[in-house]
Amino acid sequence: MVRTQTIREHRTFRTLMEAMSRPGTVHGFPDSPSTREACLDAVAGCLLDSESSLAGLDAEAKGLAERIAILTRSPLVPFPEADFVVVTESSTAGNARHLRTGSPDWPDATSTLLWLVDELHPSGGTRTWKGPGILGEVLPRVLGVIDSEWDDIRLVNSSYPLGIDIFFLDRNCQIMAIPRSTRIQGATE
Repeated sequence: MVRTQTIREHRTFRTLMEAMSRPGTVHGFPDSPSTREACLDAVAGCLLDSESSLAGLDAEAKGLAERIAILTRSPLVPFPEADFVVVTESSTAGNARHLRTGSPDWPDATSTLLWLVDELHPSGGTRTWKGPGILGEVLPRVLGVIDSEWDDIRLVNSSYPLGIDIFFLDRNCQIMAIPRSTRIQGATE
């Protein structure tokens, strides 16, 4: 059992790193979890431990965070202090601006969002993503995030290496990442 779990976690970790190194690309999960929550459990089991703080941003997310905290032994904290923040709504309601973005001395002391969305598509979006890991530019489409939220993400990530990282998980158990090094352009620019 432990060996199987370790292999599954390694595969999940490789999928997460591939998604983070190729922003805007869509990746399936190894071992095909059947629900978005199972995908969230796989990500949490891979990334979180007793030294990783966790919060839920909205009511449903708080329930998921409580369950994940038991699974990973991660301490629950208020969202502005959390290493990982679960989001299930289409907006952070401006709270993305209040997450940890690191400091010049500790740029990696940042929050990572684990955002449950409806669907992920590698193209068809209205916002251009540019940066490391992207050849030229991409226009990914994330269904389940309101348009104004992209302005908040752009603002929070405007002072690289400071900012937040985001993993989007969709209903089809696919994942897409946007690291804080990715620049978002479009709409209100």
